[in-house]
Amino acid sequence: MKQPYEKFMIVELLALGAASLFTFIALIKGYTIVIILGLLLVAGSLIADSLVQWHLYRSIPSHAIKQAVRALLVFIFTLLFLLRL
Repeated sequence: MKQPYEKFMIVELLALGAASLFTFIALIKGYTIVIILGLLLVAGSLIADSLVQWHLYRSIPSHAIKQAVRALLVFIFTLLFLLRL
């Protein structure tokens, strides 16, 4: 039986895998836009993780809220980094 939050878990793993790949490429090539894309993928992964946490711990929503706040902070810092270029 499939879990209702299995899609979020797949998205989280795909985003982390893509972020790892982009980070590795950015380290080799030094492209700033690839670093920004990697950070946005990390933020997306954190959002997906917060949705999984929301479904798993409905009685304790603090786990999901903390992950969502982390994703928001990564997203804001990424936008600030992008605007400084």
